[in-house]
Amino acid sequence: MEIIDLNWSILLKLFLSHIITDFFIQPDAWANDKKTNIWKSVKLYIHGCLAGILAYMFAGSWEILWLPIIVGATHIVIDGYKSKLEENLTIFLVDQVSHIIILILCWMVIIQYNLQDVLKLLRLTISNDNFLIYIFAYSLILWPSGKLMKRILLSINIKFEENIDTGHKNVGLWIGMIERILILTFILQNNYQIIGFLFAAKSIFRHRYNGSKNSQITIEYILLGTMLSFLIAIIIGLVSNTILSSLEIKM
Repeated sequence: MEIIDLNWSILLKLFLSHIITDFFIQPDAWANDKKTNIWKSVKLYIHGCLAGILAYMFAGSWEILWLPIIVGATHIVIDGYKSKLEENLTIFLVDQVSHIIILILCWMVIIQYNLQDVLKLLRLTISNDNFLIYIFAYSLILWPSGKLMKRILLSINIKFEENIDTGHKNVGLWIGMIERILILTFILQNNYQIIGFLFAAKSIFRHRYNGSKNSQITIEYILLGTMLSFLIAIIIGLVSNTILSSLEIKM
């Protein structure tokens, strides 16, 4: 695979300036003022100016005088529109991704990286066998594995929906996906010993049904789900590692 020389340090510095601006030096009072007054908020413009100044300082290329103007102005626009909307996870992610995209575009201009170079890098990345294996493995352990586990658990006699109060209906789904991601990551990094600590931590669950007739059912169901989740992630991880090792031998 051809190696494209990129100045990643500038991009990381721009990201760091954004993190400091948005999460360290922005008091809650500023965020509340922006939410209340929106475009009339003085704090909105101060915050945007700080974003531009920090990006300029962290980049360290003093000749790019346009950088603080672009970063500051776009920061004000994005935060201004966000202040009009109801706070939720989607709005938060869209806000942060928008800022990140602006910083990436600025970085590309700074290092004189054009669209043709971007397409070339994407083509080289997508055609890389290791990258495809990682994408395939992580895709498998998310929704397909979750669907498989659901079919297996519903095939046994325990009626999950009727007998067990799970709280929020999506909590178990997210816990399963996160633990499979962790296990697969540990295996791909050859850190097998950490899986034991993860299993021990997962085993310490709350006995919400102690003294009730469903207590034993709940414990058995959670343990069965945990074992299935771990088994699927471990198998996918080991198979992926085997394929990656075979590719290294061929190279």
